[in-house]
Amino acid sequence: MPEAIMPMKKIKINILAGSEEISFNFTPKPISFSFIYGVHSDGLTPFEVAFEGKEKGDTLKLTVAFADARGFFAGFYHQLTTQLAMTIVPKNIYLEMEILEVSDPANLEIVKALADSISHGGCGGSCGCGC
Repeated sequence: MPEAIMPMKKIKINILAGSEEISFNFTPKPISFSFIYGVHSDGLTPFEVAFEGKEKGDTLKLTVAFADARGFFAGFYHQLTTQLAMTIVPKNIYLEMEILEVSDPANLEIVKALADSISHGGCGGSCGCGC
């Protein structure tokens, strides 16, 4: 039985992203992204809420208005937009995400995730994400 997503689990996903629903022009091939679910001190981010009730093997399709992206991704914003290599500012970001793994993280991974959440996901507070 696949493991369900719950707080303090390490989630590994593949992401396809684009500026159009039928074109993943930001990611011609999937990018891998891992995060610790539920580690932020302000609770779950809207990005994490999208994964509630999901498990390994599930696929999520989301549309995020670019104007709302900072709040939606919160502490993950800087890392995700860097990995997505967005060269244009679209009206919407279309995402297709496949959950590859749900696992128990090592203690060091939890500490690092907590530190990243305090340091605005690695942006140093300069991204304006509000985290």
